[in-house]
Amino acid sequence: MSDTKSVSVSEIFSFQRPEQKPRTKNQLWIKDVGYDEAPWYSERMGLLELEDFLEVAGERIDYVKIATTQVLGHPENWLKRKIALYQKHSIQPYLDHGYFLRAFRLGVVDEAIEAGAALGFSVMEFMNTFGDVSEKQWKKWRHRALDHGMKIIYELLPESGWRNNAKN
Repeated sequence: MSDTKSVSVSEIFSFQRPEQKPRTKNQLWIKDVGYDEAPWYSERMGLLELEDFLEVAGERIDYVKIATTQVLGHPENWLKRKIALYQKHSIQPYLDHGYFLRAFRLGVVDEAIEAGAALGFSVMEFMNTFGDVSEKQWKKWRHRALDHGMKIIYELLPESGWRNNAKN
């Protein structure tokens, strides 16, 4: 047995822990593609693997974009458990712009905002609509999201992200 003091790896390499959440700078945003986009990704995490991953990496992650295919195509109970896992690690899950786009095309944006909030999403991503939505309507949707406890983020995309026949 040695009399030397045990030294941690983080002490040896002067490893800095991330600042406490919520952070206003040096944020890490990730995308959870789930099983739906998995053929293009090597990561295929179920809830057990996600829980293990977050135990290790959760303190570094601030936001997670959950792919719309998961929101629309998986059991609600499973999705709520996934959202709760992220929230347990103070990670804000958000609905991506594809969710908004599908809701807009179906004429159900108000209902989609309410349904997303009911699932536990704390943030919703809107996108530019190239003049197809009036400022008055935008204001109503933003207020509805805020009234349901959601923060709003906005992604500026090329017109082809909004219109199928548009050129970039």
